[in-house]
Amino acid sequence: MIEYSTTVRVRYSETDKMSIAHHANYLLWMELGRTEMLRNAGLSYKKMEDMGYSLPVCEVTCRYIKPALYDDIIEITVSIEELKKRTIKMRCEIYRENDKTLLAGGSTIHPCIHIKSGRISTFPEEILVILNKSIEK
Repeated sequence: MIEYSTTVRVRYSETDKMSIAHHANYLLWMELGRTEMLRNAGLSYKKMEDMGYSLPVCEVTCRYIKPALYDDIIEITVSIEELKKRTIKMRCEIYRENDKTLLAGGSTIHPCIHIKSGRISTFPEEILVILNKSIEK
């Protein structure tokens, strides 16, 4: 699989009294990684919605390994783990950038939803072409 990475600095507001990032922020960082990966592939979420489709999260897993701390720069690495005709599974790993320590890893599953009908749909060809470019052959 082709991986896409982006970075973000852990902000003070994302931490507790011990300067440790709150666990809920990892899901936000996973979302940041997914949307940036899609944008980098040529499929911004806005473009997909303008085409009439969305990718809501229907399942998420996250295994916390080490804490992210205030002011750490974290690297969010995302790849497409599985692409089916109606769903996509994305893998995400979060590392501390300076020492490459794995902080958390997980995945999300997203059905392709036709916005007007609100029902699960097969991916339109235009979207499949873009997603397939993000998968190593």
